[in-house]
Parts: sequence; C-alpha cells; structure tokens
Amino acid sequence: MSDRSIHTIKWLILLVPALGIGIWEHIRHEFLLPYLSMEAGNFMTPIIVFLINVTLSRNLFQLYDSFQQQLETERAEKEVLQERERIARHLHDGIAQSLFLCSVQLNMFKKRTEDKACIELEKLIRQVHESVRYFIQNLKKENVFLDWKTKMLNMFEAFRLESGLEFHTNIKLEEVDLSLTAKEKAEVFSILQEALTNVRKHAEAKNVRLDWIGNKESWVMTVVDDGVGLSGVSGPPDSYGVQIMKERAADIVADLILYRDGQETILKLAKRM
Repeated sequence: MSDRSIHTIKWLILLVPALGIGIWEHIRHEFLLPYLSMEAGNFMTPIIVFLINVTLSRNLFQLYDSFQQQLETERAEKEVLQERERIARHLHDGIAQSLFLCSVQLNMFKKRTEDKACIELEKLIRQVHESVRYFIQNLKKENVFLDWKTKMLNMFEAFRLESGLEFHTNIKLEEVDLSLTAKEKAEVFSILQEALTNVRKHAEAKNVRLDWIGNKESWVMTVVDDGVGLSGVSGPPDSYGVQIMKERAADIVADLILYRDGQETILKLAKRM
C-alpha cells in the first residue's frame, strides 16, 4: 500500500464523521422536524456522532493500521534485499576474485612442481570457490520471506532437479515445525542444505533418502546416500564442510555425526528438547 493511500485514509477519518453529522442535520430539518422536537434532536445529535465514530471511524483506523503495517513490511523487505545484494556484491568482488587469482597463481606454480600438497591445495581452493559462488547465487535469488516449510520444499525440489538423483523423503514438516525455534529452523536449514550440496557434488550417489522424525520433546534427522562415502572425494569426517555443520549443530545444542554403514553414508542430526 502506498503513502498516498494512507494519506487518503487519514482524510476519510477526518471527513466521515463531519459528513455524517451534516447528513443527519439535513434529514432532521427537512423530514423529521414535524415529528421530532428541537430538544430531542439536539439530544440525539451527539449520539449519532458517537455511533458514526464507533462504526465507521473505528473500521477506518483498523484499515489504516493494517496498511501502515503492510507498508512497513514492504520497506523492511526492500532493505533486507538491498543488504543481501550488497553482501553478494562484496563476496563476488572480494573473496571470489581473490580465490580465482589464487587458483591461477597456484596453477602456474603447479606447472613447475609435482608437489602433492599443491594438488590438494588447488582442490581445496576450487571447493571453497564453488561454495562462495553458491552462497552468492542464494543471496541473490532466495526469498527470505517465504515461510520455513515452503523454503524446505523448494530446497528439496531444487535438489531433485539439479542432481537428477532419486530423492526420497519421510518427513512431516507440520509436526517438526512445532518443536523448532526460529534460530533452530535457520541452522537446520543450512545444515541440510550443506549436506545435500555435498551429496550432489562429491558423493557420486544414485539414491538419497531424508528421514525426519520429531515431536515437541525431541527430533532426529538423517540423510542417507549410497555414494562413495567418507573415503571418496568428499573428504574426511573432519573436513571443512563437516566442521561447519558441526558448529551449526553445536549452536542449537544438537548432536551431528557422520558415519559409514555398509554401502551407505549417514549424516545424523539429533536434538532433545
């Protein structure tokens, strides 16, 4: 709702009672004077004014408050989106460009040596560079004002489309949603996003399963894939990405473990309320 609309409502709040009393006085003198004495009419006038204020003006005030809140929400959304654009721009112009330059210089150095450390360092820089680019894309395109359930479902659908993997979910978001605070929702969303990204990029899996069982007392989330596991290209259990997920889990007093069970790699996140 625009400022102009709110300005119009202000004028209506001022004018409606005055117009109402004017209409009442006209009806009173033109049609009711033979039946209604001056004393009775004067007595009824403030009552009419009061009724007009209670019925019409109250509704207009409520409408005004609603429009004012809507306007403030729109302004807040605009400010947040502008800030996200600013952060994305700084990430691109700063960290992403620096990582690219490091990669080029390391590649030139690698041509003069066969040191395995250079190969591992190049792989690490490439992974960090991809993560930064992924974060930049999310900052630009993600709608932060979607409700948590919608964001989760959108992430699942995006994972299916981008990975092409068989992705099965066993989760009731309505029940789990009741047991999570706003901070827990944000951290769990980031952990799950990181886990699925790792599966898509490094696990070489064909099937992925997400199980999430929760109530008001506790919940357990597991991500299971049939990829190459901890000994593959995804790195050791204490790799950078896993450490970030563990730190996020610790922030919400939850336990995160990553282990291999037969031909499956399992990431489990659990919390007791």
